[in-house]
Amino acid sequence: RVGPVAFRDVGSWFMRTVLVRGLALLALAVPAAAKAQDATYDWTGFYAGVQFGYGTGDADLDFSPANAGTAALIGPAIADGSVKNHLNADPDGVIGGVEIGYNYRLSKLWVAGIAADFSLTSIEDSRSFLVPSAENVTHEYSVDVNWLSTVQARVGYLVDPSLLAYVTGGVAFADVDRSMRITNATGDSFGGRSSAIETGFVVGGGLEQAFSLGSAIDADAMTIFIAYKQLSMNNGDEFKSNSFEGACTAADCL
Repeated sequence: RVGPVAFRDVGSWFMRTVLVRGLALLALAVPAAAKAQDATYDWTGFYAGVQFGYGTGDADLDFSPANAGTAALIGPAIADGSVKNHLNADPDGVIGGVEIGYNYRLSKLWVAGIAADFSLTSIEDSRSFLVPSAENVTHEYSVDVNWLSTVQARVGYLVDPSLLAYVTGGVAFADVDRSMRITNATGDSFGGRSSAIETGFVVGGGLEQAFSLGSAIDADAMTIFIAYKQLSMNNGDEFKSNSFEGACTAADCL
């Protein structure tokens, strides 16, 4: 028997989102306001609104043995392809939340600002596949994004007095649950899970159409990049052979 089975992993995730927001200025913005620079809309002020959209992503997981004992047992199975050490999921779902921000009109044609948002999501995916071999190994991998938040700066150009085209970028936070399990034909398995608030960055762009009564509709597309924290895959058990004998059960692993 060899020591406890342990793995290290490297994961990455990126997501594309399309959001539509309904916004309302919290600072009065009417033609008579002192800061107004045209007779239609004053872009300077605080605002808040709700947002709704859709997100789709790509979540990769690569793992490798973290000690010599694990490498001796699992390494051959990885080498002959009966155990795949690269797993992938394509989570997608709807997004809904709130946004607050502040815009400042720099000149007749340019507007800068900062915004923060928070959304609950249904973005998730679960994958399961069998690699035919003497072991008939089943691989399972799942990703679930519970919520998503960003803080962004943006700068925009006024295509006309009430239509702003902008680019944006900043930091992103996501509450992500991940789990994986690899099981052979006799039911022996190893696996792990993580639940963590991950951080990354976001870039994007969009259009915002303003109206004279201090409201606006905003549509944008963003890409969010996140590098996962370590996924815990120490099952605290021992293997006797390459057949995973003595490995943890599904309940123990997950």
